[in-house]
Amino acid sequence: MPQTKSIAMRTLLRSQRSAILIVFCFMIFVATPLSATGWHTSGVQIDNPSGAPFVVTGVNWYGFETTNYVVHGMYTKDYTFILNEVKQFGFNTIRLPSRFNL
Repeated sequence: MPQTKSIAMRTLLRSQRSAILIVFCFMIFVATPLSATGWHTSGVQIDNPSGAPFVVTGVNWYGFETTNYVVHGMYTKDYTFILNEVKQFGFNTIRLPSRFNL
């Protein structure tokens, strides 16, 4: 029986420690001011770390939706070359259409 009591006591102490830790973390969270650092949203707008709006300029890179499941152009150029061209033309987003037959 003494062993059962010590197991119960250890479990109780763990529970108490966990509760204290949770309360402490919650207090830190509540005391920390919420400020937008880094990328964040403002309504329907995406803002960069300096607060300027981020404008999405995208391009589609098709191929994943075909029966080959490979983006087009990979057989002629290296992917880093293609991505550098996308960046050079001023695009900051790539949409990869795909299809999955479940």
